[in-house]
Amino acid sequence: MAEKTDEERVSIWSTGDTERTWLIALAALFFVSSLALVLWYNWNKITKPDYDAIITVISIIGSIGLSAITLSFFIIEGVNLMIVPVQKIRAETERYLEKRFQDGQRKGHEETIAIIKKMHPDIDIEAIRAALEDQNGNTTNGQ
Repeated sequence: MAEKTDEERVSIWSTGDTERTWLIALAALFFVSSLALVLWYNWNKITKPDYDAIITVISIIGSIGLSAITLSFFIIEGVNLMIVPVQKIRAETERYLEKRFQDGQRKGHEETIAIIKKMHPDIDIEAIRAALEDQNGNTTNGQ
């Protein structure tokens, strides 16, 4: 069987190789722990020659296996579904912080120009504005 990348999907599971490994590990963990619980709970019935109890436990094992796989699949896909909103929130936060930085930079330039204009009314303000933008990086060039 050829090696597949994480981007390749198996149609029935719709998971990549790494996710499939986690799916199998989680399913095995859930199955074994649930099986141990069922066997422990029904141990007195199983050790006695009660064939109905043994058949009941065998039928429960099928339900345990199906539940383990389903629960594992929902956990794996739930994690993947949560990654999308987190990335979206992160991108929005970065855009907000960049806008806030640019607004603060612009406000700082205006305050600096106002102070210089108050102290030295004869200085060319446009030259100072250009020097401030060159010093901190022009906001239009930074975008």
